[in-house]
Amino acid sequence: MKINKIDLEALKIIRDNTEKQEYMDLSILERILFEKIGFEYALQQNIRIIEITRRLSKSGLIEKKGLGNITIKKGKKFLNQIDMGT
Repeated sequence: MKINKIDLEALKIIRDNTEKQEYMDLSILERILFEKIGFEYALQQNIRIIEITRRLSKSGLIEKKGLGNITIKKGKKFLNQIDMGT
């Protein structure tokens, strides 16, 4: 499954926020992502956080834990490659 630029941005946010704690709440991810890309743009493009996390989960990049919690699935080597775009 192919991920897009917004999915990649969400993955970076998840990575940055799960360095100190193991899991991240979906509502926090949504707020940070929409502030970063712009609320107006998110509304115009009909961006839904649940679809982003579904794509990332199906790609094997994140893991859902319980109700509304997510974490990165891959190791540190992969996380460093996110910034390089590889």
